[in-house]
Amino acid sequence: MFTLLASAAVLGEKITPVKISSVAAVMAGTAMVTLADGSGDDRSHSLAGDALVLGSAMCYSCYTVMMRRQLQHDDPDTPALFFGSIGLLTALLGLPVLVGCQILGLVDLRAVQPKAFGLAGINGVMDYVLADYTWARAALLLGPTAATLGMNVQIPIATLGDLLLGHPHWLDSRLAVALTVAGTVSILAGVFGINLAGESSSSGTELGSQAVDEHVPSHEPLLAAGGEEA
Repeated sequence: MFTLLASAAVLGEKITPVKISSVAAVMAGTAMVTLADGSGDDRSHSLAGDALVLGSAMCYSCYTVMMRRQLQHDDPDTPALFFGSIGLLTALLGLPVLVGCQILGLVDLRAVQPKAFGLAGINGVMDYVLADYTWARAALLLGPTAATLGMNVQIPIATLGDLLLGHPHWLDSRLAVALTVAGTVSILAGVFGINLAGESSSSGTELGSQAVDEHVPSHEPLLAAGGEEA
């Protein structure tokens, strides 16, 4: 919802009933799956956690919309240069801090096992290189709202993974199973709806531009005829 509102305010994205319904469906589905998955957890810090999640969502929506505004052209090299610049700045600013902490004894990098470095490198490539690059391309092609909602497909995929890899605890409760199934269906319906709304709006824009081009008379023959008469 934050991304949709920010896109409308900054990028001029049109807010339609289909988009609002799609966003509401994804939000409702995510809430249902969360309730089913955390039915046995301690809720003593739920208010603080909800506040952190809300702040994270607002920061993420601002970051997505501003990135889409700056990277206006759909070029495969543009997201790579963008995230490459972020990585370079992070390395230049973070490495001196890490070296200083090592010298001062605040951290001990020698205690970290090589296997941990390898796993961290694999996680960085998969989670911060490939995932961010494909997400940025999706934001350029589909828009921030559709790309953001599309990321929620990971919830149904994770649910399927739980079923295939073991016996998730939410299978022990009928209510949790019902919430998980309903939430998964709601998320998929919302993602499908937002993409359908994007295709409809783009098709309408293309048809409108074609209609304008057909009704605008061409003056090139008249100019050519005038030139010959002269």
